[in-house]
Amino acid sequence: MNKAETLVSRFNLHGNLSWKYKNERLLPEVFDYRNYDLVVTCVDKAKVRADLGRFFANDNRGSRYNKSLMWLDLGNGRASGQIILGHAYEQINKLPNVFDLYPQLESIVDVDEDSCSHIEALRKQEYGINKKVVLEATRLLWELLRKGSISHHGSYVDLESATVKPLKIDPVCWQVLGYNS
Repeated sequence: MNKAETLVSRFNLHGNLSWKYKNERLLPEVFDYRNYDLVVTCVDKAKVRADLGRFFANDNRGSRYNKSLMWLDLGNGRASGQIILGHAYEQINKLPNVFDLYPQLESIVDVDEDSCSHIEALRKQEYGINKKVVLEATRLLWELLRKGSISHHGSYVDLESATVKPLKIDPVCWQVLGYNS
């Protein structure tokens, strides 16, 4: 299953919700963010993350839109992945999003190959990496919805070392990644 579909399906089943997902290309300049609190991306291309990050950083409509819009990004490679929840728009006490923490996404050259939703890609990935990334994202959102707060705003998953490391809400930690709050 597609990661967005899996994530939304789990929340809908568990919480008796009616969230929707779209398995289509998101064009930042066309999409209307006013009615949303959360945008979830599960994309195979760094360019898509960079385009969306640049859009949010330069979008002067943010003040008319939902300024507190959150962006949850899920991504993975062969045996590792990341889950990063951050604010889409600039604001006081901003949680940095994936593009804030990894501006080098702009310089990554994407290689066109089968995505994680195709059978060929499954041969190139360790079993369970998509599921593990979605499970961590589900846990993070569940903590936010249930408690109204989170202890960290992302995770790094590594199947080979059998670890999940939190992305702390800590400006010193962010500085290591190159982000200055």
